[in-house]
Amino acid sequence: MTLAEAKQEFAVRYYLWARSDFEKEIDSSFPGFSSFKTGAVWEFHQFAQRLDRREQVALAHGSLKQVHADATKAVGEPPSEKERALHSNLYAFWRIQNLYQLVRTLAEGECVKPEILRMWNPQGAQLLGERWIKEAGELRHKLEAMFSMLPPSREAEVSARRSIGEKVKLAPKRKFRATILRKFKEVFGSQCLELACVGLDPDLEFKMDCHGWFLSTHFDFTGKGPSQLSYWHSLTSPMPFHSAGRVAALSSSPIGFAECLGIGQTHWEYVMDAEVEPTCDAAVELCRRFIQVAPKLLQGLDYESMTDKEENDSIPA
Repeated sequence: MTLAEAKQEFAVRYYLWARSDFEKEIDSSFPGFSSFKTGAVWEFHQFAQRLDRREQVALAHGSLKQVHADATKAVGEPPSEKERALHSNLYAFWRIQNLYQLVRTLAEGECVKPEILRMWNPQGAQLLGERWIKEAGELRHKLEAMFSMLPPSREAEVSARRSIGEKVKLAPKRKFRATILRKFKEVFGSQCLELACVGLDPDLEFKMDCHGWFLSTHFDFTGKGPSQLSYWHSLTSPMPFHSAGRVAALSSSPIGFAECLGIGQTHWEYVMDAEVEPTCDAAVELCRRFIQVAPKLLQGLDYESMTDKEENDSIPA
């Protein structure tokens, strides 16, 4: 089997597993989403809770098929019209929520000018109807009905508290680093290679062997802005491939909880000091999901079976 064939086979298996895992999330009331208090994962969760199960599954499939396009083409599962529509509505919902925040600042009876409202098209027409601008007098009531019961994100909470002069201190990134280092070692230390070297750099990289490939788990604590913790996995060859002249990757994009499901990047923001331990527990649990299934996904795709690597590319004894 060539590297290209292995990548294609892995992509299909990865997609099918992601689809199954997403459906399990839905049936279990989204346990993997619960530690995210803001950002794309939180937004997906909030929107999905407004749907029935059939619509949740269609939304999930629509999101998955956006990022697993090659795999869905290979298995003959193009996105349906309903899946496309629900995925589009997810974006439209949060776009119009920004308009709602603007309308809330207006005095009773005051309306947003039509030329400003047009900035929210086509999402406005998509969710509020084609005549929504002409019916601007009813806009506040429509938006209240749509968004008044939506809980504020952690970002919005922190922003509101800071706007009245309150000092809000978020958990320091160094605490996340120390906690992840300890917890990951406790759970996966026996499976890791070169464990003694982990922790010497600002970021953390834990490396395991999986069917001859390096399964690496990366943690980053230096993200810009409010991002305090992010992680992703990679699957790479232990030696450079002669065809590429560099280490080869089985997946062309990072592997993580949110990335896998097609809903953004897996990172935590606006986490308070008291939430560091449970947040890191959640992160390690999400890592466990992929680490546990990786051997099955790589069955028959062993590094040593790649036919287009040079003979002297074998892993040193």
